[in-house]
Amino acid sequence: MPETNKNIVGGAKRVWPLLFWLPLIAPVVAVSLHSCCAANRRWLRGWELSVGRLQLRTTNLVSGVMFVLLGTPFIAYEGTSALSGLYESNGATDLAFAADRLAEDVARRVPATALLVVLAEVLAALLILRWWREKANKSEAYPAKRDV
Repeated sequence: MPETNKNIVGGAKRVWPLLFWLPLIAPVVAVSLHSCCAANRRWLRGWELSVGRLQLRTTNLVSGVMFVLLGTPFIAYEGTSALSGLYESNGATDLAFAADRLAEDVARRVPATALLVVLAEVLAALLILRWWREKANKSEAYPAKRDV
């Protein structure tokens, strides 16, 4: 293997953790970018419920019920240990290995610098969009005084 290919594959393998975590981080970033808009939407805050002296918000109640409903099977089946047989019987293991081979092939073909440049451009575009929206919101909140 020529020296340049080793550098490309090595660089792509260093970027791979970033690609793995990017889909997990993207929703958090999206929510944080639009959090200023969420404060004005009453339906996102939920309603307050009073049961005796106990005061709850519907959003807290829904999240608590979801936590219990998802946590009970997790405890009953000792985490995810029972899922390995389900994955093997449905062919998900073979699919995971095929996806891994595909990702490795793509990583060999794409230089790490190109991937980092694309990620930097996307980040810059998001920051410019956020700045532009904040500028538009400030101009609407404080309209310029007009001499009449």
